[in-house]
Amino acid sequence: MSKYKLIASDFDDTLVPMSKVASARTIQAIHNFINGGGYFTISSGRMVRGLINNMGNIPVNAPIIAYGGGRIVDLTNGEIVFNLSIDNQTSLELLSVLIPRHQTIFVYIDDLLYAEQDNDILKLYSQSNKIEYNLVYNLYDYVKNNNCVCNKVLIVEQPEQAKIAEQTYIELFNGKLDVVRSSARSVEFAHPNAQKGIAVSWLADRLGIKQQEIICFGDSINDISMIKYAGLGVAVSNAMPQVKDIADLICDSAEDDGVAKVIESIL
Repeated sequence: MSKYKLIASDFDDTLVPMSKVASARTIQAIHNFINGGGYFTISSGRMVRGLINNMGNIPVNAPIIAYGGGRIVDLTNGEIVFNLSIDNQTSLELLSVLIPRHQTIFVYIDDLLYAEQDNDILKLYSQSNKIEYNLVYNLYDYVKNNNCVCNKVLIVEQPEQAKIAEQTYIELFNGKLDVVRSSARSVEFAHPNAQKGIAVSWLADRLGIKQQEIICFGDSINDISMIKYAGLGVAVSNAMPQVKDIADLICDSAEDDGVAKVIESIL
């Protein structure tokens, strides 16, 4: 049996390539790890239903982490075992800043997607996640009138604008929100403790697994906290430079079965 007892992997562009389909080699490697007594889970920025709809045959035998660490769900019974949302007041403060500045804003409430603008980005996102979306006339009013708490809020911009927005909002909402780029074009806003590293730590405690017995894989800024936390933090070769800089190991890309190769090596 491997000295590693828990593997948590990011989903998009880490575990699965751009095609969004895990290879047979990856699936077999995970099966072998689980059969050897290990726990495998996915730690993603996706909403819960968007992640479940796209997992396909990927085997998981531990609760999955969604919303970048904001929610942990036990798939055996659908129970939400860990949840951190943005309170109503902070959600309204955030939207009052974002709405005048950004055209594409997604708001997640009760694991449902809401937006004002029915555009190509929203359609592509909906198709990618295999989910429906809800259009409202005014996001701010909807959240206010229904006293909503938000799982997360996301904006989509061109890469340079997204990078600038990330830094701007980190400073503006310091301590109130976790602000992080989940891809080159996406900036996400969540509860300040909705981080993958915190979620993996919570899950490991629940499973009785030590920090040094954990491997985490990722490619984006929102993976840094769990890669730093893990006993072995791994960045795929297509990861952002900041992620590679803090990783213990850099493996091949999802296109080249990088996660599978690492799992095979530790077995």
